[in-house]
Amino acid sequence: MKRHQQIFEKLSSIPDHEWIEIIDKLTVHVNFKLKGRTIFGAHSEKKLGMKAIDFYIEDAIQKLYEHKWDWQFEKFTLLEQLIRIIDSTISENVRKYKVLQKEKEKAEAKAEIPKSVEFIPTESEKIEWLADKKLIPEEDNSEETLNKFNKILEICSQDDSELEILVLAQQETSDSDEIIKQCGWDKKKLYTLQRKLYRRVRKYAELNNINF
Repeated sequence: MKRHQQIFEKLSSIPDHEWIEIIDKLTVHVNFKLKGRTIFGAHSEKKLGMKAIDFYIEDAIQKLYEHKWDWQFEKFTLLEQLIRIIDSTISENVRKYKVLQKEKEKAEAKAEIPKSVEFIPTESEKIEWLADKKLIPEEDNSEETLNKFNKILEICSQDDSELEILVLAQQETSDSDEIIKQCGWDKKKLYTLQRKLYRRVRKYAELNNINF
């Protein structure tokens, strides 16, 4: 019997109640894997065409039925194999998204940007801003420093739902147009929220004598 036929018969033999249990467990797994990062970026509904949980689960099952991924049933249960497919697809989508973002940023850097354009700071601009405020050494642009800065952003936005959304957005994308579209804000509101957030960051760092 051909391998594809074996896999199809094994999939067809799975009773409905087992499929329900498997999908429930996959839902929990995808939720944990994505940690809520589905509003913007690689796992957004805009990017995938549907909700991330539905996409990754349906995609994994479809790959088995269409023989795009071999179910190694000698080694893995159906649940284990589907999790492996989902994890691989999530990683690949993130990789592709980062590549596209870098290409987009390079293209934008080459274009002439009008002085009136208001935009979300990139990671390097965050460091320059902090350096200007004498919160950290100018040459310090390490990953550890960026992680600490992002943690401060989260702390400073905790009591304001709009600022929380802004922080999440900045972690997922540097595209101000995408944030404006997804959040339903105009450029003026986005700029106002950015200034509000960075004022809080500056005050927090000064009060807590932050050393990066």
